[in-house]
Amino acid sequence: MRKSDLLILPSIEEGFGLVIAEAMGSGCVPLASEACTDIGSHMKAGLVHRVGDVDTIAEQITLLHRDRAVLEKLRVGALQTCPEITWTAAGRRLLSAYEQTVADYRRSAAVLQTNSPMAVANS
Repeated sequence: MRKSDLLILPSIEEGFGLVIAEAMGSGCVPLASEACTDIGSHMKAGLVHRVGDVDTIAEQITLLHRDRAVLEKLRVGALQTCPEITWTAAGRRLLSAYEQTVADYRRSAAVLQTNSPMAVANS
C-alpha cells in the first residue's frame, strides 16, 4: 500500500474495516462506503460514499486524480488520525456504548414501571 495513493473499499457490509486503518497508516487515502468504519472521516482523512454509489466513487477517484492538493490534504489527515486508532481507544468507545445502552434501558424501564397499572393503583 505504501506505493498507492488510494484504497477503494466499496463494501456493502463491513465490521471495523481494519484495512482502512492499515491504509491510512501507509499514507494511503481510503475511499470507503458508509458501511465501513467511520475512522476515514469524509474530507478529513478519506472520502465516504453510499453503498452501491458507483457514480460517486468515480467522481471521488477523478477528484483525487485531478486535484493532488486535495489528495495530499487527505493523506496528511489520514496519517494524523492513525495515532488515535488504538485498541485502547476502541475499548473506550465500546464501553461508552455499553454504558449508554444500560442508561437508556434503565430510563425506559423506570418510565414503564411508573406508567404500569400496578404503579398507578398503588399511588
